[in-house]
Amino acid sequence: MLDVRRLRVLAEFASHGTVAAAARALHLTGPAVSQQLAVLEKEAGVQLLEKRGRTLHLTGAGQRLVDHAHVLLGNLAAAESDLTALRQGERGTVRVAAFASAARAIMPSLWPEPGAAPAPEEPAVFLVEHEPPAAEAALGRREVDIAVTHS
Repeated sequence: MLDVRRLRVLAEFASHGTVAAAARALHLTGPAVSQQLAVLEKEAGVQLLEKRGRTLHLTGAGQRLVDHAHVLLGNLAAAESDLTALRQGERGTVRVAAFASAARAIMPSLWPEPGAAPAPEEPAVFLVEHEPPAAEAALGRREVDIAVTHS
């Protein structure tokens, strides 16, 4: 099983481009980051990094795992945020980007009946109308939590 902390190290490496920069961002030493990346590679069972000269680069498999790590880390952050809101008696929010016809078909089931108050534990849902490319871009910028698209 993959370790979330090691996935965070891989994501920081991908974001910063070097072991030293990832180490600074994570408040770790360079050797600690290298060790975590090596263990993650063993856990994954595929080569995630390759040396080119004196620098490390992500392999195709490494980039795919980074993409998954971003999703997992984003979901983990959202879960932590929701739990914090619940502890403080607040409702969470979900921001949805959808194109018009999908919004008309899907979204009505997410709102309470007119005049009815939503349950206190249910998140508030906000809709932003976007065509699929704009919805995907908004999701990538973390402006929305869900993007409804088609292919």
